[in-house]
Amino acid sequence: MWTSISRYFRDIRFWIALFFLLRLVGITNPPLEVAHNWRQSAVNTIARNFEEIDGNILYPRFDTAGEEDGVSGTEFPLFNYLIFIFNLLFGNAHWYGRLINLVVSSLGVFLFYRIIRDWFNHRLARYAAMVLLTSLWFTFSRKIMPDTFSLSLVMVSMFYGLTYLRDGKLWRLLVYMALMTLGLLSKIPSLTIAAVMALPLLDGGLSLNRKATLIIASILPLVLSAWWYFYWFDHITTGYQLFSMGPGSAEGMKQLIGAPLEMLDNFYFDALKFSGFVLFIIGLIAAIKNRAYNVLGVLLLSMTSFLLFMLQAGYGFSMHEYYTLPFVPTMAFMAGYGLSMIPLATIRSTLVAVIMIEGVANQQHDFFIKDKQRYKLGLEAFLDAHIGEELIVVNGGQNPQLMYFAHRRGWTESSERLSKGHRLKALVRKGAQYLVWDKNVEVSPPSAITARAENEHFVIFDLSPTNRE
Repeated sequence: MWTSISRYFRDIRFWIALFFLLRLVGITNPPLEVAHNWRQSAVNTIARNFEEIDGNILYPRFDTAGEEDGVSGTEFPLFNYLIFIFNLLFGNAHWYGRLINLVVSSLGVFLFYRIIRDWFNHRLARYAAMVLLTSLWFTFSRKIMPDTFSLSLVMVSMFYGLTYLRDGKLWRLLVYMALMTLGLLSKIPSLTIAAVMALPLLDGGLSLNRKATLIIASILPLVLSAWWYFYWFDHITTGYQLFSMGPGSAEGMKQLIGAPLEMLDNFYFDALKFSGFVLFIIGLIAAIKNRAYNVLGVLLLSMTSFLLFMLQAGYGFSMHEYYTLPFVPTMAFMAGYGLSMIPLATIRSTLVAVIMIEGVANQQHDFFIKDKQRYKLGLEAFLDAHIGEELIVVNGGQNPQLMYFAHRRGWTESSERLSKGHRLKALVRKGAQYLVWDKNVEVSPPSAITARAENEHFVIFDLSPTNRE
């Protein structure tokens, strides 16, 4: 009996299935959790606009562009488009993106394990995958965001590309090329882990023809990604812009140097939590001591490409922990190597348990929504009862969440700017007809306008000239 139980614990499929089930807790939640609700609302907005305005995947659009059409640059909206398809098939819901991401990201962890098992060893692969499961990946693999979705597509692609190098089957090469294209388009920083593909190309025991073919097959993903992010992104961003490609490497370096503690926090806490980071350092020391050049090669290739994205992002990297995600699989790999080098199985198991418990304990809160945030779910019905589809202004700051739940188009501004009146007058000249004020803020609304309707949480102000003093 104990032998059978032990076998389950050693099988990574058991852990992937277990953590899949754990992350189903709250899977139907709307994007109301504290962390990154703005990003998830933006993703859902694009998906909804594919259904309601234009289903052309080349033209993602937002609701917070005011009088403009809302078309603006973002990552290639494959993830958003899948949500759009789910909406068409099953009816509209806020949470489809969570499930899509969770399914694809779970597959990504399994293929991450398979790559390491096939090219290194089973013990390292199992520990690396277990660390990855409870890393920053734990929460972001169920968020309505394309980051782990993109990374998973790339890891699945890498598995097929690396397998092609060994068996030469053409269909594997085609799968590699298609998924690598979709993965890099969905989020170009995923190139961080794709860079590791260069390491097997140095293996003299592999077919030179297959390596050359793989290099040629890699051109399409790189070219299409470059076209989207360095041409099409700017081409469709003619006015309104929510997302940015960053300040550039030179300015980004200045910004990162200016906030070193915030930048380092992404690594020593957010990525793998404290215990996982300690094992990452142990793995690095062990690899140097053992002259494990293949392990160090993975780290060097990934770290070099990731550094370029850090510099491009600048201070944005310090502000958003999910910017670290492209490097997290590599950190988990190094932590797994550190664990695999510990000779006593009891110590290894204890450390893995500590890492996983710390990871879950520090992230489980993200699976639950505070009751005080649920009032936003009633905003659309409240507006439908009193106004039509006119352009509105909401006091949501830079966060598009309130406009998403309003299911309207217009502007989102800070309460402070709107309360002074000057900004509101400028928006009225642009076509704003109503101000929707969230009363759950400490700032009072402008006094020189007339309320049209009010409930416990919101006030609708009529901005027409006859209703302004």
